[in-house]
Amino acid sequence: MRTAARAKAAVWRKAYEAQIPFYAVEVLNEVNGHWPADKYAQWLYDFAVEAKKAYPGLKVCSCGMAGSGAEYYDEMLKLKPQLKEVVDFWGLHPYGANHPPEYGPDDTSLRSFELTAAVLKKHGVNPIRLMCTETGYELEAGPTGKDPKYPPINEANRAEYLARAFRNYYFPDPRIECVTPFMLWDFAWHNWNGWDFMYPDGRPRPIYDGMAALKSIPGGKDWLPTGSGRIAGRVTWHDTDIGIPRVVVYTEPGFYGGVTDDAGRFEIREIPEGRYRVRAFRDGFTAIQRERSPSAEASPLRSPRGWIARA
Repeated sequence: MRTAARAKAAVWRKAYEAQIPFYAVEVLNEVNGHWPADKYAQWLYDFAVEAKKAYPGLKVCSCGMAGSGAEYYDEMLKLKPQLKEVVDFWGLHPYGANHPPEYGPDDTSLRSFELTAAVLKKHGVNPIRLMCTETGYELEAGPTGKDPKYPPINEANRAEYLARAFRNYYFPDPRIECVTPFMLWDFAWHNWNGWDFMYPDGRPRPIYDGMAALKSIPGGKDWLPTGSGRIAGRVTWHDTDIGIPRVVVYTEPGFYGGVTDDAGRFEIREIPEGRYRVRAFRDGFTAIQRERSPSAEASPLRSPRGWIARA
């Protein structure tokens, strides 16, 4: 496994040399129930050692476990206590089933992270840092087949439940490093659209508005470097000056981005000064490539224009 980990770490060395900013890497996804605990424990250890050599300062998060992962972590740490020396964050997926956020904690509740923390404490992990790399509720209009004592999840109660969870449990708990809701905006044909924060045409759902209203609560932070740079412009049809709304615009390198307004305008602010390739994406559209890919200087003066057309 160490040989394979070195090969993976070579990719991280390239990212480090290219000065692409990364804060942490999550190592695989929902392995509990699929990998024997001893095999994943060894892989996580070897990968963490090699990746940190390749990318100084990179932090390592274990995979987002299905549910709390508490029993699996218990077994892993019994077999490989050295993980405490190289793993910075411990991942989990606290989905809520159709329970309100106050329910639990049990393995399917939003408070399942409390079970994870209890197991880590038992094994002497200190400090306990948790990454809830997927959380949320799936829309279900009819009978859920879940807990019959609670109503099915609809647009209104999932927005209320998740906002309440952030306000009352996720934000106040110092053990939680980050929470990433599942998911922002899916292609309809992937069949994950029941979790979406956006409708297929890009309009925000009630859960998006409910979460956006939480921005007044302090405590969140962005790990990407910031600066005085700014990129602004418009995304338009390739043969007219008509702007296209709700297009995701992002930079390479750096993963800085924004979304166009109703006139197709976008602005990416507070990024390190430098030269970036600007890309655009919206489901159902294809970016038109010029002879040279559009690029821009991150400064107060440059305003690149985007070109995009219906696929």
